[in-house]
Amino acid sequence: MISGLAIAHLTVKFHRMRYKKHIILFIFFILIISGAHAKVTPEEAKQLRSNLTPMGATRASNKNGNILEWKTDQLSDKDHLQWRKAIQKEKALFIINTDNAPTYAHLLSEGLLAMLKHYPETFEIPAYQTHRTSRYPKWVNDNTYKNATDAATDKNAHNMLTAWPGIPFPIPNNAQEIIWNHKLRWVGHSIEFTMIDTLVDSSGIHTPITTFFGILDAYHDLEGKRYYTQHIDHSTLILNKKLSAKKDFNARKVNKTSSFRRQRKYS
Repeated sequence: MISGLAIAHLTVKFHRMRYKKHIILFIFFILIISGAHAKVTPEEAKQLRSNLTPMGATRASNKNGNILEWKTDQLSDKDHLQWRKAIQKEKALFIINTDNAPTYAHLLSEGLLAMLKHYPETFEIPAYQTHRTSRYPKWVNDNTYKNATDAATDKNAHNMLTAWPGIPFPIPNNAQEIIWNHKLRWVGHSIEFTMIDTLVDSSGIHTPITTFFGILDAYHDLEGKRYYTQHIDHSTLILNKKLSAKKDFNARKVNKTSSFRRQRKYS
């Protein structure tokens, strides 16, 4: 039998082990949080002008060469436009169909393989030479470079505290910074596009619905001359209304932008 004293000793030891476990977990959590918001050093930021693109991607080609080196910063606006037009005239390197699908199966998704199987006579996949055509205004690249060392979020990464109008974290340290890169990505000052949906009921009647979208990006201020601070949740204003004879449409804010505080930053 185990005496009451022995039981008490085991209980105290057990609680001490639990206490130590909680302390270890707490310290581990603190280390994760503190490391999650580590700043990029000026030396690391210099990679954005050497082995990385201005947006933080790898500049060099991959090992097998099917993803080419990024070189669009070496082209003038005119040459870049002509190059993109020339790409549109290129012919497919090869075409994947039902007959040769097993050869390329490791490159295809399950959905594409299913399409080839179900539509063997009509479905095929043309494969073209890869090109890296992405290009951004110089001021966006310059602001992104400054953001590498300047941009910061609050401790929970729920709000941006400081950011120049560009990609906030070109060399991200955690998932939250990647999400902010997506939210504040460069899409131009404004975008307008028309989306056409078709509703089909059980009787087969088709009802087309045409919707016009206009997006104004307040975060990327003209020429990047403004410096935004404090609580940038999202900065997009959406103009949404069905197309009609009238050209006027109502603007509504998707997220709060009233908490913006603008400060002039002169260089």
